Amino acid sequence: MRGLLHRLLIWLATVLNAAPPDAGTGLTATPVTFTIGKETYVGEITVNEGDPAISATVSYVNADTGEPAQASDTPVWSSADDSIASVEASADGMSATVTPLSSGDAAGGTAVVISVVAHDAEGDEVRSEGTVTVQPGEVLIGEITFSSGSEAAPPVVDNTLPTPEPPVDETSGTTEPPTGDEPQVNPL
Repeated sequence: MRGLLHRLLIWLATVLNAAPPDAGTGLTATPVTFTIGKETYVGEITVNEGDPAISATVSYVNADTGEPAQASDTPVWSSADDSIASVEASADGMSATVTPLSSGDAAGGTAVVISVVAHDAEGDEVRSEGTVTVQPGEVLIGEITFSSGSEAAPPVVDNTLPTPEPPVDETSGTTEPPTGDEPQVNPL
């Protein structure tokens, strides 16, 4: 499964030009991949404040051949805001542990960019990034779908029938349940 994911990331970085190759070297960084348990997220992930740490990885490919490649130095990981999510790189720099700490001041959470910077053989910077959104506790997140004006929403139709009122006894003025002896009237 890991080999298939790696080939998918190579294809994604090369074909979609998600991370353009550095001029002259052909070294490309794939987007940061986040893993929680058996779930893998490419480029972005949303977690709750106080959730356990997340595993993150980066890989490099030769943009000309699509084959795995190595940076000339150890990749350096950083968080744009360590108070939202901190990052601790492994010794080889190819993976890191990202810890969600705070959702910040925003009601729906705060996004922070995790950056990985390395250099190719010529000393040019090769960068990969991923976004971690930390939301406060268990929050329901919705999705807004936009459409063009030509796709009008269907009108809302109320198809409920009115509830018949119980008959009124004219002598006492009270409502009594029907006895079954009354004639049945079909309103249609």
